[in-house]
Amino acid sequence: MTDARWYLDIDGVVSAMYPPAIAHTYLSVPVPGNGDHWIQPKVVEFINKASCGGVEVVWLTSWERDDVISAFAPAAWLPEFRHLPCVSEYGVEDFDWKRKALIADLEANPVKSVVWTDDDVTPDDIAAVKNAASRALILAPTPSAGLTSFHTTQIAEFLHL
Repeated sequence: MTDARWYLDIDGVVSAMYPPAIAHTYLSVPVPGNGDHWIQPKVVEFINKASCGGVEVVWLTSWERDDVISAFAPAAWLPEFRHLPCVSEYGVEDFDWKRKALIADLEANPVKSVVWTDDDVTPDDIAAVKNAASRALILAPTPSAGLTSFHTTQIAEFLHL
């Protein structure tokens, strides 16, 4: 059993949704077929550190697998993480698809500690995931900023990194 798993969204989380007001801490990276994305190098460095430090990082995003693996991840200096089925496999009208995918993954692949970072989590999502996991930290960054050092500090403390 892996000790820790981090479910990671892209838009509004790894990639800020709009050019942020504090743009000097962000880099604009062109993603083939998807335009420019704003990322914070320190956040990307932290994601890579967590991955190398024994945390299984898993993409949980509406992006199709091939777009993440072949376009976004390399452009953002991130490796090939496992990718859970996206919305197209659950149905467009199913707004709970991320929660369902995450819980199904936890049932199939138990883990001690869970981190979920997504700008669209709801109170129902939080309750369901906290019920399914022994330990859970769920963070919803502001989409215009995405993950920041404030979030990575919380994650580091929660996962003892």
